[in-house]
Amino acid sequence: MSIIKYWDKATDYYSGFTWNKDNILANGITDLYVDGSTNDDDLTGDGKVDLDLTGYTYDSNGDPVSFSSSDLGLVEIGGAIFEGGAALNSGTGNFNDFLGIQNTGTEGGFNADSSSTSNNQIKTSSNFTHTITLADIAITTDEFGNAYYEFLMDANENNSSLENAQISLDRFILFTADNADITTKANLFTQSIAYDMDGATSYNASFVPQGSGVYDVSIILTDAYSTGSGRSDLSVLVPVSYFEGLDPEETYLYLYSEFGFADPIPDATGKDPYDNDYDTDATFEEWRTQNAVKIVGTKFSDADADGEKDLGEGAPPASYTIELWVDTDGDGVLDETEDQLLQTTETEADGSFKFFGVKTGFTYFVKEADEDADFLTTQAYDTIVVSGSDDPGTIYYADPIGNRPLIPQVYIDKTADIDGEDECADATSETITYTVQVSLEDFDGIGPTSEESVSNLVVTDTFEDGTVVILDDGDDTLEAGEVARVGDTNGNDMLDAGEVWSYTYTRAVTQDDLDTNGIDGDGDLDNVADVSGQGATTGTSVDDDDDATVDVCVDPEFTAVKEIVSVSGGVELEGGDTGTTADDAVDSDGDTVTYRITITNTGNVTLNLVDVVDTFEGVDASIFDDFLESDTDDNVLQVGETWTYEWTETVTQEELDELCATDETITNSVAATFDFGEEGDPHYFTDTQGNEVETPVVCDPEFTAVKEIVSVSGGVELEGGDTGTTADDAVDSDGDTVTYRITITNTGNVTLNLVDVVDTFEGVDASIFDDFLESDTDDNVLQVGETWTYEWTETVTQEELDELCATDETITNSVAATFDFGEEGDPHYFTDTQGNEVETPVVCDPDVSIEKNVKTDYTSNVYVAADDLTKPQASTSTTVMFEVILINTGNITLTGVTLEDILDGANLDYNTINAGGEALVYADYDADGVWDIDGGTWSDLAGTDQVIDFDLAPDAIVKVYYQYESVLGNHVNVAEVTTDQGVSDENEAGYFVLPSEECVGVGTPGFWSNNGYVFWNGIAGDEAKHAGQPGFADGELLYAVDSDGSGVIDGADVAGLLVGDWNGDGIENNGEDTLFISLDAAQELINASNRQLTGKQADGVWILGRDTVASWLNYLANGGDDGQCFDDRYGAEGYSPEEALGDAIDWFQSLAIGSDDKISLNEIKTGAAVKTNSTTWKDGADDIHAALDEFNNFGTINGDEYCCDRDDPFALIAMAQVNDNTADLTQMTLIA
Repeated sequence: MSIIKYWDKATDYYSGFTWNKDNILANGITDLYVDGSTNDDDLTGDGKVDLDLTGYTYDSNGDPVSFSSSDLGLVEIGGAIFEGGAALNSGTGNFNDFLGIQNTGTEGGFNADSSSTSNNQIKTSSNFTHTITLADIAITTDEFGNAYYEFLMDANENNSSLENAQISLDRFILFTADNADITTKANLFTQSIAYDMDGATSYNASFVPQGSGVYDVSIILTDAYSTGSGRSDLSVLVPVSYFEGLDPEETYLYLYSEFGFADPIPDATGKDPYDNDYDTDATFEEWRTQNAVKIVGTKFSDADADGEKDLGEGAPPASYTIELWVDTDGDGVLDETEDQLLQTTETEADGSFKFFGVKTGFTYFVKEADEDADFLTTQAYDTIVVSGSDDPGTIYYADPIGNRPLIPQVYIDKTADIDGEDECADATSETITYTVQVSLEDFDGIGPTSEESVSNLVVTDTFEDGTVVILDDGDDTLEAGEVARVGDTNGNDMLDAGEVWSYTYTRAVTQDDLDTNGIDGDGDLDNVADVSGQGATTGTSVDDDDDATVDVCVDPEFTAVKEIVSVSGGVELEGGDTGTTADDAVDSDGDTVTYRITITNTGNVTLNLVDVVDTFEGVDASIFDDFLESDTDDNVLQVGETWTYEWTETVTQEELDELCATDETITNSVAATFDFGEEGDPHYFTDTQGNEVETPVVCDPEFTAVKEIVSVSGGVELEGGDTGTTADDAVDSDGDTVTYRITITNTGNVTLNLVDVVDTFEGVDASIFDDFLESDTDDNVLQVGETWTYEWTETVTQEELDELCATDETITNSVAATFDFGEEGDPHYFTDTQGNEVETPVVCDPDVSIEKNVKTDYTSNVYVAADDLTKPQASTSTTVMFEVILINTGNITLTGVTLEDILDGANLDYNTINAGGEALVYADYDADGVWDIDGGTWSDLAGTDQVIDFDLAPDAIVKVYYQYESVLGNHVNVAEVTTDQGVSDENEAGYFVLPSEECVGVGTPGFWSNNGYVFWNGIAGDEAKHAGQPGFADGELLYAVDSDGSGVIDGADVAGLLVGDWNGDGIENNGEDTLFISLDAAQELINASNRQLTGKQADGVWILGRDTVASWLNYLANGGDDGQCFDDRYGAEGYSPEEALGDAIDWFQSLAIGSDDKISLNEIKTGAAVKTNSTTWKDGADDIHAALDEFNNFGTINGDEYCCDRDDPFALIAMAQVNDNTADLTQMTLIA
C-alpha cells in the first residue's frame, strides 16, 4: 500500500468543495495522508489508525450524539476506495452473497465451500458462503474509464443506539488461487495477495503482515442508516488492474476480513473514554457482489463478403480488438459521445473473444474497434440486453463479426529526364536520368488502393536493346547492379500504406543511339519497368509495369561565318573593343582589311560540301579549293570539324573617296552549301549558310567654333575662382574690360566651305565674316586641320552695369559659324553650325547697415552702443538721446528705404518724436561727400511717413537724432531698415532706470532664507562676503526695536522685525501702524514648508506672514525711508508696496494672532489655521498675498514697477554702474 487518501465528513478540509466522491476523485483532492505514526489518527484508542466513515457527531467525551448521511466519509487506501453508508439494496436477486461471518465481540473469516477450525465463524450455508471466480464479480467502471471489482458489505448490527450500531473493519485481504479447495486460514495466507488494506505483500506464520509501508488500519462504519439486513453499509472498489494477467474463469478469489477489533481493553472502571462499542454484537456481516454474466463471440474471415459465417470461413489471420459499450443514455443506439466504453479484449487464435464481470440489468453493445472497421462485412455492432434477474455466470452470445479478405495492389510509375537543354537525346555528352516509383496507390488516381502491405517486391527495367537491369531483388541487401531504395520509412522491407519507394539511376546517350535514330530508327529510346510482389497478409501476387520514352534528335547543322580579322591603319570606332582591331574602320589611303571565313559542323552528323562563294563589293569568286580542313582534306565536314580561309585587302585613296561619296562601307559576303544523306531519303538535309560583313569607312566632315573669355580687367575674383588667371573673374564697376577670342578649326577629314560667322553681344548680332586670320590660305575654305582666329576687347560702361544688375547680372556673348561639304542635294551632303555662348558674371551687391546708439546722463555726453546687457543707466529726471546711422554698403542704388524704430514694443514716429517735434536729420544720399540735408528734419527726408523719398547711392549715409523721456525700468529700442532690393538690417539700443541709486533689488522669501539670511540674523559682520555688491544690502538689517510696545527700547525688548516702522527709529510713532514679529517667528515663517503654503493643509497665516517678512526685509535692504522702492508712484491707479504691507498689518491685527500687534513663534505654531478656501482669507487677504508675492519676486505690483529685481541681469549691470559713474546733466546735448 503506497498511500491512504482520507476525506473526513462532508467538507473538503482545504479547498472547500462540497463532499462528493466523484468531485473528490475528479479534482484529485487529498485532505489527509495518514501515516499511522501519531495518536491523532487513532479515534478508538486501540493504537491503530482509525478512519471514521460513520458521519457521526461526537460530544466532548467522544460519544456519538447524531449522524447525517451528508457527513459520510470516504477513504482511498492503496488505490482501493472504501465508502461508508452505501445504502444499496443487497437482498436476493441482483446480488451474489459469497461470505457471511457471525460471532459476538470480534469475528473474522474468508469465503470457502466448507468451514474449518481456523475458519469457523463463517456461515456455512452455500447461500451465504462459497467460493467465487473473478468472472463472477461484476466490474464497475467510473466516468474516467477506471475499472473496479466492487464488494458490498451488509453490517447486521444492533442499531438501537448510535454506539451499538458501530462496527470496525480491521482487516480486508483479497487472495487469488487456482483452485476452490482452500478451507484453512494457514493455507489461505500462503496464496498470492492481490490487495491488502494494511498494505501487506505477505504474512508470516502468525498471520502478521509483512512488507514495507504496512499500516494497521481500522475503518469505522455504522449500521445506523438501515434497519434489518439486505442493505449495504460499505462499498469497496478494488482496481481490476490489480488482477492483470489472471484468467478470470480460472482464478478463484478469497476475501478475508475481520470486524470488531477496534475496541480497546477496558480501564479499571470498565470503560475506556474512547469505548464506543466497535465490536460485533448482533447477527452477522455479509459480503456480496452484484451479479455478473459473460458475453462471448467470434470474429471470422468472411471470404465471400456476404456477412454470414459460412462453412470453412475460419478466424482471421491476425488478432482484433473488440469493444464492450454500455447504453448509458438508454436509447438503444450506440453513440460513442454519449455511451461509455467499459471493456476491450483481443480475439484468440480461433477468433473467439469473451467479456467477464458484465453487470445484469443493462443494455450493451459489442463492436470491433474503429481501426478494423474498414473491411467489416457484418453489422457495425451487436446489441445485447442483459436481464436484471440473471444468475452469476450466465452466458450471452454476440453475433459473429466478419471481415472480408484484404485485396492487395501495387503500382509502378517510370519517368525519364535528359540533362541536355533539349528534351531529346542529341549528344553523346548527355545523360538520361530514370526515376521509378512504387506505391500502394495508383499514381493516376484511377485504380483501387491496396488494402494491405506488399512484400517481396522485385523491380526490373528492360531497355530497347534487350538489356535488363534488376533495380531491387526484394531483399534488404543492396547488391552489385541494384539501385538504392528510398522511401521504406519503417525499414521493414514491405511497401506499407503511405510509403512511396523510389529508384533513381542514369544511362549515357551513345553515338550509336544517334546514328541509328533510336536503335530501330523510330526516333526514340524506349524501356519498360516492372514490379511484382505478394500481399503481406494474404500472400496474393500482384504486379504492374510502366514505360518511359526519350526522343532522339538527329541534327545536321553547320555554320559558315566571314569575319574581319583586323584593320591596319584604321581607327577604333566608338564602343569598339580596344584589345583588337577587328572592329576598326578605314579612314585613309593604305589602310588594310584582313578577312577570314570559318565553316564548322555544329550538328551531330557528317556533312558533304556542295559549294563556297565569296562576294567582294558585288564581285563573286569561288574559293572551293582554298580552305584548310582541320581533320582530313577530303571535302567532307566531320562532326565538330572546322574549315578556314584567310586573306588581306588593301584600301586605296580612290576607293576611300568613292566610298565616302556613296555608302561609306566596304561590303563582303560568303555563301557555303552542304548536304547530308541522299536526296529523297526521309531524313535528307541540305542548307546554305553564310553572312555579310561590312568595314566602315570614316568620312568625317567636322569643325569646331569656340568663343572664350581671354581676360577680365578691373573686375573681381569670384569665390572659388582660379587665382592664377583673370579669365573667370567678374565685372563690378564702370570701365572694366572683357577680352574675347573666337577659334574655328577643321577637325574632320574633308575640306569645308564657309557659309557665315555671326557674333552676338547681349542680343545684338554682328557678322564678322572678314575679320578672321586663316592659318593656311586666305581663301574662305577651311582646310583639314586649318584654324581661323579673331580676338577683340569690350569695355563695360556704368549704364551697362546698371542694366545688367536690373536683369540677369550676366554679360552674355555668343558665336555661330556655319560650314558645308559637298553639294546640296547629294546623299552625303553636310552642313552644320557650331558655336557657343560665354557669360561674364556681373557682381551686383546691394547691402545696407544700420547702427543705433544711446546717450544718457551716465555716458559722459557720448553716444554708446547699447546692445543686450551693455545698456547704460539713466536718471528718471532726464531725457534719453538716440542716434541712428544708416549707410548704403552695397554697389547699387537702394530704393524704397524704410526706417522703423520700436521702443518697448511701440513704433516711434520721427515726425513727432522730439516732444512733438521732428527728428534731426543729416543725409548724403548721392554719396558725393556733401550733406544733401544738413541738419534738416525728418520730413525733409521722408515726408510724413517712415519711407525715405530719395534713392540712396552706394556709400550714401543718413543720420537721425532724437530724444525721449526716461522711464523707470529696462528698455529695449530696435531700429530696422528695409529696402526694395530685399536687403535689411537692424540694431538694438536701450537703457535702464533704477528707482534710486540705493536700490539693490527685491529678493524672494527663498533668497532671504538662504543667501540673504546673514543680513538679518542679528550678527553684524558675517555678511561681509556680499555686502554692498549689486543685489545685496550694505550690511546687517536687523536693528533694536520696541518689541513690547512700551514706547522705549530697553533690556525688556527682544529681537525681531517691527513691520511698519517707516522712519526706522524702532518705535511706533508719527502715525505709524506697526506689527512686531519676533525673530524666531520671522525665521520660522520665512522657512515655511510646502505643506503650510500649498494644498489642503495650506494656512493663510503662514502664507501672508512669509510675504510680510520678505517684503519688510526688501524695504530695509533698499534704503528704507531713504529708498524709493515703496513710493506711491502711480497714485490712485496703483497699489504700492507700502499700502500692501499696511493692509497685511491690518489683517493680522484682525485675527486672534497679531491682535496685540505682536506675533510670536508659539502663536504661529499653535494658533488656529486660516484655510485658503475660507471667507477670512478670500475677503481681501488673498489679494494682499498676490500683491506682496509679485513684489518680492519681480519688484512690481499689477505690472507697475516699484523696485528693481535683483534677479534681473540688466538691473545688476545698472547697479554696478551706480558705483562707477555719476549722473552729469550739464553736458547733455543732442549732437555731441
